[in-house]
Amino acid sequence: MTQEQLAEKLDVSRQSISKWESGQAVPKLEKIVLLSAVFDVTTDYLLKSSEIDDLSVKTEMLEKQQQQMLVREQQQQRQILIENKSRRKHPAGFMIAQISLFFNHY
Repeated sequence: MTQEQLAEKLDVSRQSISKWESGQAVPKLEKIVLLSAVFDVTTDYLLKSSEIDDLSVKTEMLEKQQQQMLVREQQQQRQILIENKSRRKHPAGFMIAQISLFFNHY
């Protein structure tokens, strides 16, 4: 069924159907009831999020967490490189700084 055909059955514009499909808008309650009749499904089926939607949200969250971990790891690697360069240039100063950090930490 095309968007136009569905729009005619529900007495709405094709643009409304498009917005519903893309998540830019939500149909009014009476249109949800009509949609359930047109597609022979329950209103619960139309209103409840699907497993695919839930998986998409979880996947997006995991990707963000992975990106944050990658950024932290890169920052740590940069810090290690800086410390290694500092250690080679000023070994005594580096050791004093490390000892100071140790005692300030505990």
